[in-house]
Amino acid sequence: MSLIRNTLLAASGFYALIFIIQTLEQPPVIWEALGGIAILGTLTTLSFKSDTHELHNGEIILIWSCILLFSLYALLRAGGVI
Repeated sequence: MSLIRNTLLAASGFYALIFIIQTLEQPPVIWEALGGIAILGTLTTLSFKSDTHELHNGEIILIWSCILLFSLYALLRAGGVI
């Protein structure tokens, strides 16, 4: 596997862990957490495509999704919503 694939897989696992921890602390957010994990899982599987163009697009989508989701989480946390 390429370094990008390994990094994306590790980042998705990290975000899934954040979702799980958040669900354990606040059980009512279980559906949001499951939705987030499903989205990350779907985007992570895109990185395992054999076509290089699809692989590149999937990697870019996943990288930006991770960045934007982390930024959203930080903003919501800083604003006291979470």
